Order: sequence, then C-alpha cells, then structure tokens
Amino acid sequence: RYLHRVDRRLRQMCIRDRDTRKAIDQMDSPTRLMAASIRNPDYLIDAIRAGSHVITVPPVCWEKVYKNPIFEMAEREFLESWRKLPAELRAEYEN
Repeated sequence: RYLHRVDRRLRQMCIRDRDTRKAIDQMDSPTRLMAASIRNPDYLIDAIRAGSHVITVPPVCWEKVYKNPIFEMAEREFLESWRKLPAELRAEYEN
C-alpha cells in the first residue's frame, strides 16, 4: 500500500511538472525544467512526457531501459532494416 501511495504521488507530480512546463513556455521564461535522478523506465517516460528540458538518469536505470525483450527486438528489427538500405545512403551516418 505504501508503494502505491508513493507511485500515485509521483504520477501527480508528473501532471504538475507538465503544468509547470506549460507555464514556463507561456511566459517565454529562460527557466528549464529538470527531472533528476530518475530511478526506473516508467519515471523516465513520465519525465519525457512532462516535457522536462533536462533529465538525469543513473546507469542502472539505462540498463533497465536497454536490457528488455521489447527494446532488444526493436533494435534487432531496426538494424535489419538499416542493413537493407543501399550503402551510399548509410555512408554518411556510418563513417
């Protein structure tokens, strides 16, 4: 139950962050919204959706993002498609 309350609070904070970003943009303020020390992929997605300008993510969280079956499948499919492109189209990006 406690974890659920924490999660619910963090989700509410995400909504508040979205509202904060909207206010920053409306005022044309130089202020930047920062989401710091993201602990899991769900909160990373929330920070991106909230429009954070800067997001700090510890390596352990990136490992969770990149080491999952869905990401690995998407990466494999992308690379297969990439390799099918003519070499002259890929050259600018591969060198």
